[in-house]
Amino acid sequence: MAKNSTLIRRPWASGCIGFGRATTYQRIQDGLFPAPVKIGRMSVWLDRELTAVNEAIVAGVSDDELRQVVAELVSQRTAGGEER
Repeated sequence: MAKNSTLIRRPWASGCIGFGRATTYQRIQDGLFPAPVKIGRMSVWLDRELTAVNEAIVAGVSDDELRQVVAELVSQRTAGGEER
């Protein structure tokens, strides 16, 4: 398991991201934010993914570059994650 695999339920309410719920889901639709992981009926985000997206935004990456970051994060998640 990855070192930083904390699960966040509502990143817009917990201060993990700088935008609200509606914007979060719009950014998911646009490929600019990772979709949540479903655990039963609950949706959660991985803290390490939120951190990576925030760092990319702070670094000033373009929307196209941010889409690549998000796509890579999701592919790591679905491929079994980071190397052990």
